[in-house]
Amino acid sequence: MGSDRRQPILDAFLRREHAVELEIDRLLRRRQTTGRWPKKANDEATVEALSFAFAIAEVHRRLSPKARIVLEQRLYGSLKGENSLAPIVHEMTVAVHLMHRGWDVEFHDLEEGEGFDYIARNGGEEIEVECKRVSADKGRKVHRHDFGKFAGPLLPTLQEFAHCRAANIVHLRVKDRLPSGEQDLLRLRRAVHGAMETASATKGDAFTVDVLKGSLSHPSMVGESVLRQEVEHLLGTGDCHFLYAGNGAELAILAVTSERRDLVLTSIYKQLKHASDQFSRQLPAAIWTFIEGIEPEAWRRLVGDTGLQRMSFRYMLGECRQHVFCMAYSSVGELISHGGGHSLQGGPVLPYNRLEPQYKKLVEMLYG
Repeated sequence: MGSDRRQPILDAFLRREHAVELEIDRLLRRRQTTGRWPKKANDEATVEALSFAFAIAEVHRRLSPKARIVLEQRLYGSLKGENSLAPIVHEMTVAVHLMHRGWDVEFHDLEEGEGFDYIARNGGEEIEVECKRVSADKGRKVHRHDFGKFAGPLLPTLQEFAHCRAANIVHLRVKDRLPSGEQDLLRLRRAVHGAMETASATKGDAFTVDVLKGSLSHPSMVGESVLRQEVEHLLGTGDCHFLYAGNGAELAILAVTSERRDLVLTSIYKQLKHASDQFSRQLPAAIWTFIEGIEPEAWRRLVGDTGLQRMSFRYMLGECRQHVFCMAYSSVGELISHGGGHSLQGGPVLPYNRLEPQYKKLVEMLYG
């Protein structure tokens, strides 16, 4: 995948979505050119790619011949079209974590062709584990991919708008979803472009563009997380995608929101509902969910208002899910805007567990 200078935001999004495969491709090309592998990993991307490659090789070695073919087919399938290695990366990350904690991992899904991902054994303990990767975009009215397509071509105009002293925030509010069709996005770009040129608001059938003046800190001084808090406070919403441009005291923001509220937790809950059906119900079960595409500030909100905790306990209270004793969530840093620098932040693994005494030992063995 080559870089598209006309779509810098979309290009950055795609590079994050396919980070592992792109880095593996770079390393293979380096090997073909120089005949050597790097002596040591000097950056996070190389560490992640090599860690994944090592995990795949180790798992492949342990599998039966039939399961090896299944794994190979999944890897090939993940490299076709718009698919990504990300779900398999998550499965391997969880497997390595379990092994590091002393568990012997049996790859049930690969060996049996259905059901949960792993049976993990440690001493006399035995559990079933299912890995899920869910996208925060599923519950959003503005998807990251669509925002990248929309905002990228506006970056040069936004950089010019940063010199305008009359206003420094252009806020596009759509009534429902940000469209993904190119003609609809072009219509919105023209409206936003006109608002930036005239420094005045405009309105359409399904959108409103406001031009505002606000007191904002430059991210080069305080970081993008603080800037996000200031923008969302000014706009009165926590469901915001934004792009900034400018240097020094000059700063311009393009923010996109929907008049309808995001339903990230509701979406995650729906995606997890069928997970418990994959277990045998004969052993304690754990679900480890990777929430992909969630900004650090949104991650902190999910944790801070105990939204994930309430959702998880509600999930485990279901009569058909009494075998699920633990639900863990994790995420990684995301690029939250494009401008004077890239800010990567992440969240820790968050386990929510049943409080019954018989599960205390299992939780300690899983997470320490």
